[in-house]
Amino acid sequence: EPLMRQVPIYKVKLVREGTPKVALNNSSDARAFSETLLPEDLDRENFWTIMLNTKQKVIGANLVSVGTLDASLVHPREVFKPAIASNAATIVVAHNHPSGDPTPSREDHELTSRLAEAGRLIGIPVLDNLVLGSTPDGYYYGRSSPDNYTPTLAFSGGQAPPEAGRNSPTDSIRVKRAWAEVFVGVGKLFFGRM
Repeated sequence: EPLMRQVPIYKVKLVREGTPKVALNNSSDARAFSETLLPEDLDRENFWTIMLNTKQKVIGANLVSVGTLDASLVHPREVFKPAIASNAATIVVAHNHPSGDPTPSREDHELTSRLAEAGRLIGIPVLDNLVLGSTPDGYYYGRSSPDNYTPTLAFSGGQAPPEAGRNSPTDSIRVKRAWAEVFVGVGKLFFGRM
């Protein structure tokens, strides 16, 4: 029997119902939208991915993880899975701190770096990483400027990404591994096996 008949073939079809209406043009817009997903009375950390089209309009939001009082298990694979499936151009991520203090933890900073790198590798930039709390200011911006989203800027520290064409062979291997992880994850998401 030919090898291809022994391997299941998967097809993914995107069906969009409705038209994106909410635009996130800056961190203030992202905060307002995130507050609808993360009300102040949550007793555990919730981590969301917000997917945007090329006009920075919200095309969807996905609850990635519900954690504990002070932690949430988040992996780039789960963050980018819905972004890839929905053909997102960029994403914003947001989570809450049930303590009310939006100051990012060491783990928040590490995750921000991992997501920025994963987004750079697969071509879906992360525009912002918001941490919401219940203090008067109530939020922390992961970017250096809350005024305007510029997809060509990395959201971590406002540093410009490496110029195109300057990728090393190691980057190429990381891209291939990242895509392999994504496709396996998307297959599991839609088909429950792989």
